[in-house]
Amino acid sequence: MSTRANIELYDGVHRGVMLYHHCDGYPSWMGPELERKLKQAQAGLDEAGYPYWWDSERVGALIVKLSANESDLHKNVPTFQPCLNQHGDIEYLWRVYLGPGNGEYEIQCFRVSWDWEKGAIKRLDKVDWKEEGEL
Repeated sequence: MSTRANIELYDGVHRGVMLYHHCDGYPSWMGPELERKLKQAQAGLDEAGYPYWWDSERVGALIVKLSANESDLHKNVPTFQPCLNQHGDIEYLWRVYLGPGNGEYEIQCFRVSWDWEKGAIKRLDKVDWKEEGEL
């Protein structure tokens, strides 16, 4: 069974971009993967000569691009996908706050509890993804 997740990218306090990942949304995989993708995105911006464009739209686009071609299974289809709304089947919600400086970020993880009757999130429980990832 897949562990689905949404990833919200924030510029300061405003959410700019939302991504969806169909599997591996659990802390021990997604946390390190987000760190890896953020470092790759920063390196791509630096290489292109745009180190000052550390914003949710550009970083989100790079994460989607970087997630294509990562395995033979997906055949050029990105594993991180842009989306408009939270998916109704996610188990984790990830929030990435991009800092004012190039490459600065903070990653937060929440376990999602659903109110299935209302089709909405009932509760978010913060997860120490670094601690949980070490188990």
